Amino acid sequence: MLESSSLAELAKSEHFLRRLTDVTLGAIEVFDLDQQRTLYVNRSIATQLGYSDEEIADMGAGLVPALMHPDDLPQFVAHRQSLCSLADHETADFEYRLREHSGGWRWMQNRDVVFARHATGAVSQIIGNALDISERKTAQEKIRHSEEFHRLAFDLSPVGMTNFDGERRFTKVNQRFCEITGYAADELLRMNICDFTHPDDRATNQFNIDQLHAGVVDHYDMEKRYIRKDGSVCWVRVTVRMVRDATGQRLYSIGVVQDINERRHREQALRESEAFSWSVLESSPDCATVLDREGRRQTMNRNGQHLMEIDDFAPWLGQPWWSLKPEPFAALAVEAVEQAKRGETARFQAFHRRPRVRRSGGT
Repeated sequence: MLESSSLAELAKSEHFLRRLTDVTLGAIEVFDLDQQRTLYVNRSIATQLGYSDEEIADMGAGLVPALMHPDDLPQFVAHRQSLCSLADHETADFEYRLREHSGGWRWMQNRDVVFARHATGAVSQIIGNALDISERKTAQEKIRHSEEFHRLAFDLSPVGMTNFDGERRFTKVNQRFCEITGYAADELLRMNICDFTHPDDRATNQFNIDQLHAGVVDHYDMEKRYIRKDGSVCWVRVTVRMVRDATGQRLYSIGVVQDINERRHREQALRESEAFSWSVLESSPDCATVLDREGRRQTMNRNGQHLMEIDDFAPWLGQPWWSLKPEPFAALAVEAVEQAKRGETARFQAFHRRPRVRRSGGT
């Protein structure tokens, strides 16, 4: 039988522990596994969820299942059953949602330990501490959405996207890059940039990478050629930027690759066409002059310069085409330029003045 002083000390101890659990941030629960009922819960659960003490009391011994999200209940039941085999030094964690008084849901993280055992050693009671992790869950969800967005932007980009390390080996590629190179993703992840860069472009490419890694530039942009898996050559425009951590250390490089093969072929065809057109003008026995949209001289073929007695075309470069035509022929030339700007063909006859140019022996 306990003396009165011992009973008083016990009462003080119980009061101390109860007040201690009431000021604990987490929700403390003692749960009896045999009776499958809550024996004790502190006031924190009411504070966290917005209920009054009376409302929590009215929910009775099954308040946690009563407040739990339906989707989490089956896992919660399985969690409680697994506690029967919990060792004294072990903890068991579980995350779930509880309904707030306002109707919303709060995420909780529960950590349980053995509180009491039967004489046989079987677990009879557990004590758990549940912390509100809603803010952490919200932050994790935002990060997940951000990562998902960037993953989709990478995978579904209409241009080639790559990540590669300091050894120039690919660590990530998207489908468009596979289409540009002709290689499958698993093949590319075993390769580096130089493996299919055209030999004539490798030196320039390596110089750009060295400048990037040395911190001389934060990105580079170049046009180069890939040798595709089928052996064909493809022109691409590559933009590469270094990704660094907060301390400035290199993490990886990200590359954006655009297929410009068609554009380069058009440019080559245009150059060849211009060269052909100029060869036709040069072979003409007539005076052929190329004008800009404002009617200013840009060039004149050699036969034209001979006919016009022009030894040096430089003084006439950029001068109006009609500057050597007297009136009213100058006006006809101006109107002919306007007709050409409208897509029409203009024809007229006119006299030209011979240009007065300074020659080495006089005028």
